[in-house]
Amino acid sequence: MRHNMFKGFVLTGLFLFLTMGLSYAQFAGGDGSENNPYLVETAAHLNLVRSYPTSHFRQIADIDLTPYSQGAGWEPINNFSGLYNGNQYTIYYLRINRPNNDNVGLFASANTASFHYINLDDVHINGRDYVGGLVGSATESTIYQCTITEGVIRGNDFTAGIIGYNYMGQIENSNAEGVVEGRDYVGGLIGCSGLHPELVEPSIYSCWSSVEVTGRDRVGGLVGLNIGNQLNTETPTISSSSSSSNVEGENYVAGLVGYNTGYSTIESCFSTGMVSGDNHIGGLVGISRYDSSIEYCYSSSDVYSNVAVAGGLVGTLEESTNIDYSNRVFRSYSTGKVTGLASTGGLVGNSIKSAIHQSYSISPTIGVVYVGGLVGSLNTSILVSNYATGIVSGETSVGGLVGWFGNLSELYTSYSTGLVKPTGMAINIGGLIGAVDIIIGPIEDSYWDTITSEMISSAGEPDVLGKMTVDLVR
Repeated sequence: MRHNMFKGFVLTGLFLFLTMGLSYAQFAGGDGSENNPYLVETAAHLNLVRSYPTSHFRQIADIDLTPYSQGAGWEPINNFSGLYNGNQYTIYYLRINRPNNDNVGLFASANTASFHYINLDDVHINGRDYVGGLVGSATESTIYQCTITEGVIRGNDFTAGIIGYNYMGQIENSNAEGVVEGRDYVGGLIGCSGLHPELVEPSIYSCWSSVEVTGRDRVGGLVGLNIGNQLNTETPTISSSSSSSNVEGENYVAGLVGYNTGYSTIESCFSTGMVSGDNHIGGLVGISRYDSSIEYCYSSSDVYSNVAVAGGLVGTLEESTNIDYSNRVFRSYSTGKVTGLASTGGLVGNSIKSAIHQSYSISPTIGVVYVGGLVGSLNTSILVSNYATGIVSGETSVGGLVGWFGNLSELYTSYSTGLVKPTGMAINIGGLIGAVDIIIGPIEDSYWDTITSEMISSAGEPDVLGKMTVDLVR
């Protein structure tokens, strides 16, 4: 009996020794622990990561994935929850052609995983939903200093350069270059991103993209859909990030974020690429709503809308849920040319239950109806200490600062100096405001330059005043 027990112990020990030795031999070294990660040196080593999804890995050489490029190409690594440290080495020639599959990328999906210092170069991916160059979708995971260069990423919903769907994770110092084509929730870097309620640092920090982005709805040069968290209103969702991406879509399209919502703050960000679409088109953000804030940002993007609502910085500001008008733009500006049909503004196309503070636009603004140097149409909103200097051109309800000043809106200490150029039938054209609603709020200490605007009258008089340039300077 004792002999059999001893024999069993020996066999068990031998099995464990062989198993550990086999896993060790499969990599270039390490045991997969945090202090002694598996060492990944070849494409074969990288392919074996899928067999140890909870382990730690460190890449120790550049890797060419050409051996895995035929047919459907690389099989994405699923359910990863460990740490992969690319160690600043590069993975070349990732090819995935799985148009009927969800969760497509170098990694398919991740949960509480970490991806550090991973460089992907010459990437071609074709998937369905949740498609990204690095990972298709991830929950509470961290991406730090990862890059995609010469990427061509195609999918349907939740498609982006780095990650298709980022649920309560954090992405820092990462970037993407190339082409991204999708349908809804499409971004140059991230398709959709949501803020963790306990995160004390921005969920997206110091990231950038330079991508040709094409989609339908909720399309952004950096992020398609950005969601804040009511339980964490102090932490910005996106900070110190930028996009030079050219972006094209239909609805909620912008140079940085297509759709920004849910107590989300974007701060110290900018965009410079071309933006075009149909409805809710913005240089920086397509639509920002539900107590979200855009602070210390700018856009030099040229913006074009085929249908309605275009703004040099934001297409639409919409819906503060409290009387403090916390859905806002603060200390931000725009410089790019804005062209649209209805509700076209140098800074904001349409503002509803929102506030704009200490911001300005020098954007040339061209539209048809509701056209303003700062805001195209203003409804139940507040403007405080803003100005506009760009040329404004339109046919109906056109103003140097605001095109349509609607329902219970308020205006304080603001001015405009840009040339106002009537076109067509020229109805309701004003130096500062084109037209006002029947019931409006206070208008105080606001002016326009009668010389540079070439306009001697404005809606809102006598509460607004036309002054000569010399008097404005004083």
